[in-house]
Amino acid sequence: MVETGEQYGTGTMYRTTKFNLADVEDFETLCYNEKGDVRLTTSALIWMLVEIGIPEITKKNFEQVMARIFLYQCAHRSSTLYNHDMKCWEWITWKHIKKHIGLWTDAPKQTRVQYTKKLERSVIIRYGNKGRTGWRRSFE
Repeated sequence: MVETGEQYGTGTMYRTTKFNLADVEDFETLCYNEKGDVRLTTSALIWMLVEIGIPEITKKNFEQVMARIFLYQCAHRSSTLYNHDMKCWEWITWKHIKKHIGLWTDAPKQTRVQYTKKLERSVIIRYGNKGRTGWRRSFE
Protein backbone atom coordinates (compact mmCIF):
# COMPACT_ATOMS: atom_id res chain seq x y z
CA MET A 1 0.00 0.00 0.00
CA VAL A 2 1.43 3.38 -0.99
CA GLU A 3 0.65 6.68 0.64
CA THR A 4 1.46 8.69 -2.46
CA GLY A 5 0.83 8.12 -6.11
CA GLU A 6 -0.16 9.50 -9.46
CA GLN A 7 -3.35 9.23 -11.45
CA TYR A 8 -3.71 9.94 -15.13
CA GLY A 9 -6.93 11.67 -16.06
CA THR A 10 -9.25 10.84 -18.92
CA GLY A 11 -11.68 12.94 -20.89
CA THR A 12 -10.90 16.61 -20.33
CA MET A 13 -8.39 15.87 -17.56
CA TYR A 14 -5.27 15.23 -19.61
CA ARG A 15 -2.75 15.52 -16.81
CA THR A 16 -1.05 13.42 -14.22
CA THR A 17 -1.93 14.38 -10.68
CA LYS A 18 0.25 13.59 -7.72
CA PHE A 19 -1.44 12.94 -4.39
CA ASN A 20 -0.54 12.07 -0.82
CA LEU A 21 -2.85 10.21 1.59
CA ALA A 22 -0.45 9.85 4.56
CA ASP A 23 -2.29 12.44 6.65
CA VAL A 24 -5.76 10.99 6.01
CA GLU A 25 -6.95 9.16 9.11
CA ASP A 26 -7.11 5.39 8.50
CA PHE A 27 -6.11 5.86 4.85
CA GLU A 28 -5.27 2.17 4.38
CA THR A 29 -8.94 1.12 4.58
CA LEU A 30 -10.67 4.40 3.67
CA CYS A 31 -8.72 5.15 0.50
CA TYR A 32 -7.80 1.69 -0.83
CA ASN A 33 -9.84 -1.41 -1.63
CA GLU A 34 -8.85 -5.00 -0.91
CA LYS A 35 -6.85 -5.20 -4.16
CA GLY A 36 -4.80 -2.15 -3.22
CA ASP A 37 -6.44 0.14 -5.78
CA VAL A 38 -7.52 3.68 -4.91
CA ARG A 39 -11.23 3.69 -4.07
CA LEU A 40 -13.65 5.57 -6.32
CA THR A 41 -14.51 8.13 -3.63
CA THR A 42 -10.85 8.99 -3.06
CA SER A 43 -10.16 9.14 -6.79
CA ALA A 44 -13.17 11.41 -7.34
CA LEU A 45 -11.97 13.74 -4.58
CA ILE A 46 -8.46 13.85 -6.02
CA TRP A 47 -9.82 14.98 -9.39
CA MET A 48 -12.34 17.34 -7.80
CA LEU A 49 -9.52 19.11 -5.96
CA VAL A 50 -7.85 19.66 -9.34
CA GLU A 51 -11.12 20.95 -10.81
CA ILE A 52 -11.99 23.31 -7.94
CA GLY A 53 -8.48 24.71 -7.52
CA ILE A 54 -7.86 23.71 -3.91
CA PRO A 55 -4.77 21.51 -3.49
CA GLU A 56 -5.61 19.88 -0.16
CA ILE A 57 -8.38 19.20 2.33
CA THR A 58 -7.70 20.51 5.82
CA LYS A 59 -9.78 21.07 8.94
CA LYS A 60 -9.57 24.77 8.19
CA ASN A 61 -10.77 24.66 4.57
CA PHE A 62 -13.08 21.65 4.28
CA GLU A 63 -16.19 23.87 4.21
CA GLN A 64 -14.77 25.84 1.30
CA VAL A 65 -13.91 22.56 -0.46
CA MET A 66 -17.49 21.36 -0.01
CA ALA A 67 -18.94 24.65 -1.21
CA ARG A 68 -16.89 24.58 -4.42
CA ILE A 69 -17.64 20.91 -5.06
CA PHE A 70 -21.35 21.50 -4.47
CA LEU A 71 -21.34 24.47 -6.87
CA TYR A 72 -19.55 22.35 -9.48
CA GLN A 73 -21.99 19.46 -9.09
CA CYS A 74 -25.02 21.77 -9.29
CA ALA A 75 -23.70 23.72 -12.26
CA HIS A 76 -22.87 20.60 -14.24
CA ARG A 77 -25.72 18.45 -12.96
CA SER A 78 -23.14 15.81 -12.34
CA SER A 79 -22.83 13.05 -9.82
CA THR A 80 -19.28 11.93 -9.34
CA LEU A 81 -19.59 8.75 -7.28
CA TYR A 82 -21.05 5.43 -8.37
CA ASN A 83 -22.74 3.43 -5.60
CA HIS A 84 -22.31 -0.22 -6.60
CA ASP A 85 -24.73 -1.45 -3.92
CA MET A 86 -27.60 0.76 -5.07
CA LYS A 87 -26.44 0.84 -8.71
CA CYS A 88 -26.76 4.61 -8.99
CA TRP A 89 -24.67 7.77 -9.07
CA GLU A 90 -24.29 9.93 -5.98
CA TRP A 91 -22.85 13.33 -5.15
CA ILE A 92 -19.81 13.94 -3.01
CA THR A 93 -21.06 14.92 0.46
CA TRP A 94 -19.78 16.51 3.69
CA LYS A 95 -19.18 13.00 5.01
CA HIS A 96 -16.81 12.12 2.16
CA ILE A 97 -14.84 15.33 2.53
CA LYS A 98 -14.54 15.18 6.34
CA LYS A 99 -13.24 11.61 6.14
CA HIS A 100 -10.57 12.70 3.64
CA ILE A 101 -9.12 15.58 5.68
CA GLY A 102 -5.37 15.38 5.07
CA LEU A 103 -5.64 14.52 1.34
CA TRP A 104 -3.07 16.51 -0.65
CA THR A 105 -2.72 16.92 -4.42
CA ASP A 106 -0.53 18.98 -6.71
CA ALA A 107 -3.57 20.84 -8.02
CA PRO A 108 -2.90 24.46 -8.96
CA LYS A 109 -4.48 26.83 -6.43
CA GLN A 110 -7.25 29.17 -7.58
CA THR A 111 -8.74 32.10 -5.70
CA ARG A 112 -12.51 32.28 -5.20
CA VAL A 113 -12.74 34.85 -7.99
CA GLN A 114 -10.72 32.68 -10.39
CA TYR A 115 -12.82 29.62 -9.59
CA THR A 116 -16.11 31.52 -9.90
CA LYS A 117 -15.09 32.89 -13.31
CA LYS A 118 -13.99 29.43 -14.45
CA LEU A 119 -17.29 27.92 -13.29
CA GLU A 120 -19.28 30.67 -14.96
CA ARG A 121 -17.45 30.13 -18.27
CA SER A 122 -18.01 26.37 -18.13
CA VAL A 123 -21.74 26.83 -17.49
CA ILE A 124 -22.09 29.27 -20.39
CA ILE A 125 -20.20 26.91 -22.69
CA ARG A 126 -22.22 23.91 -21.54
CA TYR A 127 -25.71 25.41 -21.50
CA GLY A 128 -25.62 28.83 -23.10
CA ASN A 129 -24.29 29.30 -26.58
CA LYS A 130 -24.16 25.69 -27.73
CA GLY A 131 -27.93 25.26 -28.04
CA ARG A 132 -28.02 22.35 -25.63
CA THR A 133 -30.90 21.86 -23.27
CA GLY A 134 -30.66 24.02 -20.22
CA TRP A 135 -31.47 27.46 -18.91
CA ARG A 136 -30.96 29.27 -22.25
CA ARG A 137 -33.73 27.34 -24.01
CA SER A 138 -36.17 27.87 -21.16
CA PHE A 139 -36.17 31.63 -21.96
CA GLU A 140 -36.88 31.26 -25.67
